[in-house]
Amino acid sequence: MKTSSKLKLIKGLTIALCCGVFTANLMASPLADAKNAGHVKEMPDGYVATQGSASADIGALVKSINQRRKTAYEKIAKQHGIAVDQVGRESYTKRHPGN
Repeated sequence: MKTSSKLKLIKGLTIALCCGVFTANLMASPLADAKNAGHVKEMPDGYVATQGSASADIGALVKSINQRRKTAYEKIAKQHGIAVDQVGRESYTKRHPGN
């Protein structure tokens, strides 16, 4: 591979990585905001739940996050030959050491 091709590839990967990090931060903000406001809490099973008088928007956010987490947990469980609920519990434990 030519040096110029390698540089273009590296630039492209760098831009993609930066965009991915930026997008991930934007996507994480609504959950962080809901947690900070006391409307959402992390559960030991690896999912999130509403608490208090959460709005319909917060309920939809929780449902969306839990669906994405379940999909990820299922993929990991399949790759490692373990139960989905075990992946969820381990995910919670890694995010909340000491709990």
